[in-house]
Parts: sequence; C-alpha cells; structure tokens
Amino acid sequence: MSIKRALKPNYSVGFGSRPDSASITVSKTVKYLGVTLDPKQSYWDHVLSLKDKNKEMFTRLRSVTSANWGMG
Repeated sequence: MSIKRALKPNYSVGFGSRPDSASITVSKTVKYLGVTLDPKQSYWDHVLSLKDKNKEMFTRLRSVTSANWGMG
C-alpha cells in the first residue's frame, strides 16, 4: 500500500539485478501497530479481521463453558 498518492498502483521495488533477487510489491492493505490500514481509510478491513478473530475466540470459549464440559 502506498501512502504517497503520486506513485503508480502496481509498482514493485527490486533489490539486486538477478532475476531471483528479493522485491517489495504493492498490496491493498497494510498492518501497522495492530491496525489494518486500507487506501480508502475506512478501516473496514480492520473491522472484518477483528470479527474473524473474535468469532474464533468466542467459539473456543463456548466449547469450554458448555454444559457437557467437566465432571459428571
């Protein structure tokens, strides 16, 4: 994801002149300090990632606290 608006959307930066050298390619989102940033600055991708993360955690907690768990 480019922060500068003057750059082309599909650019990449290569390191070295060999074909197998490392390169950095553009992405639609970037995670910075735990927050997912997107080009529109709507934070919708961040909300979706939090939803998926919390759904998995809720499922685990629910299985631990269900009525069938523990001693009979």
